[in-house]
Amino acid sequence: MCGEIQYGGKITQELDRALFTTYTYLWIREEIFNPSFQFNQGQLDFNYIIPDFPDHPSYLQYIGSMPPNDNPLMFGLNQNADLTASLNASKALIGVLIDTQPSDAGAAGGKTPE
Repeated sequence: MCGEIQYGGKITQELDRALFTTYTYLWIREEIFNPSFQFNQGQLDFNYIIPDFPDHPSYLQYIGSMPPNDNPLMFGLNQNADLTASLNASKALIGVLIDTQPSDAGAAGGKTPE
């Protein structure tokens, strides 16, 4: 219901809708309420779970323990996806730096050799 009603009308491409339906099935289902459920099925550096702590500081500690960058395997992507994303970000940054350079470095107002 969440995938079809809430977001379904905003996704117009059939392949995008199929991908979103797949992610909706994997991420929003009844099994996520089982205490042993974890979002990543393989063993990664960090296991994503829905925490059920009795107090607020425990939630903050859990959030603080999350890695700064998610492993691409968590989303079903190849391990090289992280490398590709970093390379693309670097290329974009270099492109912006080149675009912001002055177009010419000619001096103005100086005396001529004559």
